[in-house]
Amino acid sequence: MKEIRIARSKGAAQANKMLAEFSLSPDEGYKDIRIPSASALISEDVPGTQPKPIFDSAVQADIQGNVIPGFNKDHQAFLFFQFSGVKDCRTFLRWLVPHLSSMEEVVAFRKVFRALRFKHGRQYSNLCATWINVGFSSGALTKLTSNEDVLKFGDESFRQGLAARSGFLGDPTDPSHFGHAKNWVVGGPQQEADLVVIVASDSSTELERFVEIIKGKADEGHLKLLYDQRGENLPGDL
Repeated sequence: MKEIRIARSKGAAQANKMLAEFSLSPDEGYKDIRIPSASALISEDVPGTQPKPIFDSAVQADIQGNVIPGFNKDHQAFLFFQFSGVKDCRTFLRWLVPHLSSMEEVVAFRKVFRALRFKHGRQYSNLCATWINVGFSSGALTKLTSNEDVLKFGDESFRQGLAARSGFLGDPTDPSHFGHAKNWVVGGPQQEADLVVIVASDSSTELERFVEIIKGKADEGHLKLLYDQRGENLPGDL
């Protein structure tokens, strides 16, 4: 409901009444209700809600789309890699970076998706996008940059790594337990991923195509694939 703005509302009570009666049927509903992401008036929000932060174009282009606003695709793949050669990894990253999906791209797609869904009164399934993002461990950033640069991160938990923080998160502390860090497929001793590449798509076919391309490029750069985790039927309601 926070994604719907009510123009010329006379108060929260009226807004709540209109929202309760609102239908996505294309033949019904109030003409005064519209989707703010399809409008220039992005500073106006539903009465009683917190205003959304405003990012300028430069910032939107610099933030990865899975950070803000999130991918939320029906099909996703998580590719965990290790690298030993810094030069080879940098070559792989130089290829990968132009393919990364920014916040600006993801928000633009959502604007079109939501506008069409509002227009047709149903989920609009003819649109398809495939997005890619990448994340790094502190160890990987240390190898690619320097320890001094990584120490600039204020999050000590990030610098320590997930395995070191496992017990604090409530994971089993008994090494014989299957959930103990030493038994992890990814993240345990000798199995810590240097980077994870996230691929998300509305199409399973397009997802597989992009995954194979990324795997091929990573293999050329001598990156070791630790694990290929798939997520199907994840929330795709944009």
